[in-house]
Amino acid sequence: VAGGAVVVSAIGNDGPTWGTLNNPADMAAVLGVGGLEMNGDVADFSSRGASKPTSRAHDQLLGNYLAGRVKPDVVTFARAIPGLRSASSTLSRAPPAFGLFPSPPDSRASESPAADTFTEGILDEACTVLSGTSVASPAVAATVALLASVVPPSRRARVVNVASVKRAIW
Repeated sequence: VAGGAVVVSAIGNDGPTWGTLNNPADMAAVLGVGGLEMNGDVADFSSRGASKPTSRAHDQLLGNYLAGRVKPDVVTFARAIPGLRSASSTLSRAPPAFGLFPSPPDSRASESPAADTFTEGILDEACTVLSGTSVASPAVAATVALLASVVPPSRRARVVNVASVKRAIW
């Protein structure tokens, strides 16, 4: 926003009700990221709603035309995303991720019908599986960085903004 930065933020996991956006993703000048299921449907947990004005000064300068835009701005996969984990994190105490990826036989000690549908937890000593818009946001931030990297530095501040990123992604 200020200084030419494109702010990417998770929209929140309070869906599916309309009006459940979280700050700062509810701001018009922030690229709000929602979550998708693996089948392409918007995830039930993904928040949604309308954007709020960025600031009083912004509204006086540009008018309030940015408020009321439908959010999230972009969505990407946010269910059962594998990633790295630290052995000292609280994720180390999560149950194994049954039903997604093969788990070592010793980690299936408490197997039950519910365990077959579990979509989050530890894959192995170095990996975990998580869901949520905060898991989806880094992929969008990386995409924004890649898009910005093809714009010459002398033009980047004028060309790369939330509106141009949305246009390029769509």
